[in-house]
Amino acid sequence: MNIINQFTLRTLLKNKTRTLVTIIGIALSAAMFTGVVSTIVSFQNYMLREEIARNGAWEAKIEGCSASSAELIKNDEAVKGYTQMAHFGYAKLEGCVNEDKPYLFVIGVGKNITDYYPIHLVEGRMPENNSEVIIPAHLKINGEVDYKVGDVLHLDIGKRVFKDGNYKGESVGGQDTPFQAGGEGNETITDTISKVYTVVGICERPSIEPYIAPGYTVMTLDNGADAPEYGLALSFKKPSDLSKAMKRLTEKCSEGVTYTTHGSLLRYMGSSTNDNYNRVMYSMAAILMFVILLGSISLIYNAFSISVSERTKQFGLLKSIGATKKQMRHSVFFEASVLGAIGIPVGILAGLGGMGITFYFIADMISYLWTGATEKGVYLKLIVTWQAVVFAAVIAFATVLLSAFIPAIRAVKLSPIQAIRQSSDVRIRPEKVRTSGLTYRLFGFEGMLSSKNFKRSRKKYRTTVFSLFISIVLFVTAASFTNYLTGAAETTNNYSEYDISFYLTDDNKVGKTDEEIAKDTEALPA
Repeated sequence: MNIINQFTLRTLLKNKTRTLVTIIGIALSAAMFTGVVSTIVSFQNYMLREEIARNGAWEAKIEGCSASSAELIKNDEAVKGYTQMAHFGYAKLEGCVNEDKPYLFVIGVGKNITDYYPIHLVEGRMPENNSEVIIPAHLKINGEVDYKVGDVLHLDIGKRVFKDGNYKGESVGGQDTPFQAGGEGNETITDTISKVYTVVGICERPSIEPYIAPGYTVMTLDNGADAPEYGLALSFKKPSDLSKAMKRLTEKCSEGVTYTTHGSLLRYMGSSTNDNYNRVMYSMAAILMFVILLGSISLIYNAFSISVSERTKQFGLLKSIGATKKQMRHSVFFEASVLGAIGIPVGILAGLGGMGITFYFIADMISYLWTGATEKGVYLKLIVTWQAVVFAAVIAFATVLLSAFIPAIRAVKLSPIQAIRQSSDVRIRPEKVRTSGLTYRLFGFEGMLSSKNFKRSRKKYRTTVFSLFISIVLFVTAASFTNYLTGAAETTNNYSEYDISFYLTDDNKVGKTDEEIAKDTEALPA
C-alpha cells in the first residue's frame, strides 16, 4: 500500500464519527437498492409458484396427436421433459344431474404427471396400475354422483360422435368441444370397450379439465396401451424459443393437432413474447431505484464533500511535496472504495433481513391478491439470488463512486497555495452577506446569523435544500406506491353483498320476457 493510501486510512480512523456516518449512509443506500431488487425477485417467484400450484409447470401442451407423432415430439432436441396422457375416451355417467356434463373422460397418465400438473388429493392415493383410477371431487358437487374410495366402476369407453351442423356427416368431439344436446347435434358413444376400474383416490378439480368439457376427468395409470389419441405436456430447454419450437413440432404431426402455450407461466419466467407484465414490474422498479439513487447521491455526496473540505489543507501539503493530480483523485476514490467495502455488505444484509421480516408479516395479506394460493401452500417469502445481490451491490458501489466524483475533481483542481489557505471553501463578500431588517424581525438574531452563514457558503445551502427535496420525493413515492397497491387489493377483493347471482342469455330465456323472469326469480324460496 502506498503512502497516500496509508495517509487516507489514518485520516478515516482519526475522524471516527464522520467515517461512521458515511458508512451508515452507504449501508442505507445499499439496503434500499437490495430491498427493491429482492422485492421484485420475491414477488415474481411467488406468482410463478402460485401459477404452478394452480395450473401446473407445463410450458406448452399438444392435444390430439397419434402415438407415432407423440414419439417424434418427445424425442425432439428442443424438448427438455414431458408427460404423456393417453385419451382412452368417454363413458356415460349414470345418475348425473348436470345435463351439460354427462360423461366420464378416462385418461391414462404417467407417474410424473404431478411434475407438470397439480393433482391435489383430498382422499386416498394415486393409481398404481391401469385398473385403478382417481376421480374429481366436483363429480359429487357438480354432478351429484357420489362415488367413494373402494367403489368399482364398470365403464363402456368409446368416442363421442355427433352431427355437425356446419359440415355434412359426423364429428368426433373432445374435451374442448361442449356437449351437443338435442336436435341435429344429438350425441352418441361409439366403438366402446368395457373396462373395470377401482376408485383409489379423490382429487380436486384437475386443471387439465376445461370448464366447457363434457366429461369429468378420471385418471388411471398409463401402461403403454394403445389409445385413440394422446396429449403431451412439455417443458423446453430454451423457453424463450418456445413459439418456434412449437411450430416445428406441430409440423411433424400428420394429423391436425392443437397446441396451447402456458402464457402466465412463461410471463413470470420472463420468457413470454407478451412482456407487458415485465415492462410494468421493471419500470416500477427502475423509478424507485432512480429516486433512491438521487437520495443516496445527495446523502453520500455531502459526506465526501465534508471530507474533502476537511482534508483540503492535507491535499495542499501533499501537492507541495510532489503528489500528482492522479494520486489526489485516487486518494478520494480509495476512500470511497474502503467505505463502500464496509457499508455495502452491511447494507445488503440489512436489506435482505428487513425484507425477510416484512414478507413474514405481510404474507397472509398478500395471499388475498391471489385467491387460493394459501390453500395450496404457496406463501410470499424472501427469495435471494446471487444475480440480485450482485446487481444491488454494483448499483450501490456505482452510487458511491458517483457521489465521490465531484469532490475528487474539486480536490484535483486546487493549487497547493489555495489548498493550504483553504480560500476556495468560503468566499466572503460583504455585499453578498448582508441581510435585511425583515429577516431580523421575523427570525431574530439566530435567524439573521443563519442567513449570513447560508450566503457565505451557497453550495452547502443548495445541497441542504436538494436533500430535503429528495426526502420529500421518497416519502411521496413510497406513500403513492402503498396507496396504489392497497387499491389493487381492495379491487381484487371487492365482495358484493348479494348471496347469489345468475346471468341469462337469449338461448336460455325459454321464450319469457325479462319482467317474467324477474317475477319467477322473486318467487324462488329463500
